[in-house]
Amino acid sequence: MKNLIVGMSMALVASATSGCIISSDSTELGRISATWHVDHVTTSGTVTPSACPTVNGVPIDTAALHTVAASSDGLALDACVSANSNCYIDLFTCDDNAGLSAELTNHDGSLVYTTSTAEFVNITNVDMNFNTDILIDGGYFKLAWSLQGEQSHQTITCSQTAAAKSAGGSVETIATINGTGAALTDKFDCEDHFGYSAPLPWGSYTIAVDALNSANQALGSQSTTLTNQVLGSQPNYIDDLGHVIINISGM
Repeated sequence: MKNLIVGMSMALVASATSGCIISSDSTELGRISATWHVDHVTTSGTVTPSACPTVNGVPIDTAALHTVAASSDGLALDACVSANSNCYIDLFTCDDNAGLSAELTNHDGSLVYTTSTAEFVNITNVDMNFNTDILIDGGYFKLAWSLQGEQSHQTITCSQTAAAKSAGGSVETIATINGTGAALTDKFDCEDHFGYSAPLPWGSYTIAVDALNSANQALGSQSTTLTNQVLGSQPNYIDDLGHVIINISGM
């Protein structure tokens, strides 16, 4: 089996860099079919297509797919700055918006434009897909979470609660742009313990995090709230919210 984390960035030779992380216990590798989109994002979270960007008159014209070896628990074994036995790099034309990984190639980039979200996938000898949006005027929040009993303060698993995927539950984030009524909601499988928001415009946010049952009712007496979380003015800005503890009532 191969475990992969896939992400993306853009650099001046022009790389829009897409990355995968692989953990290997066999010699058979599948291939990654990657797609990428350069977009604008509105205050309602709607994305609209844009051309590959230009920085100081220099076109960002190359997409680079990075595939990185990882341990079985998903930790990268290499920074994957340059190609080596743990890092595979494929280059594509940015405007193509799609590419299929092949033999390892490498290309230096003198100007980094931005870095994308990442995704963890498993491959054996089958192909897997990765898709990402590169936002010119927005970004993403990322977070990890765990559950604890509101009374016991002991860590509990998703499967012990109605937030479990098998029970139709989820983990929800609501991102409200400060000073407006605009609120954007994302839902995640509780068992993933990690996720990225949907595309969001630049701004200052208040984030509320809850575990929900199948009726979308919160399982804690109050949300875990993170205030003054800023998606900055850099393209495809990713704000790491860190590890969030979600309290569960009655436990």
